[in-house]
Amino acid sequence: METKAPGKETKAFLRKELEEYLESAGSMSWDEKAELLEWAASGHSVHDNPYMLHDDSGCPMDFLTGLRIGSDMPESPSGYSWGAPEEPGGDCLVPF
Repeated sequence: METKAPGKETKAFLRKELEEYLESAGSMSWDEKAELLEWAASGHSVHDNPYMLHDDSGCPMDFLTGLRIGSDMPESPSGYSWGAPEEPGGDCLVPF
């Protein structure tokens, strides 16, 4: 499925959202800011994160919170297998 590029109105909205976020987010490292700008430039909201992490209420975490938590996560949490079992009959836990 092909992804459409954001239109002018969407770009303007995301730009304003980014400006407001930068004013209110507090301190962040240069690397965090670079990743945030790259995320926003690719058409994503600053109120979402690349790790698809959500808070306790089920809402997506903002970019900076998700980035800080997600970058500390292991590639495959203990006890979960992200692929098919190696041998037939093996356990393959799906993490959802």
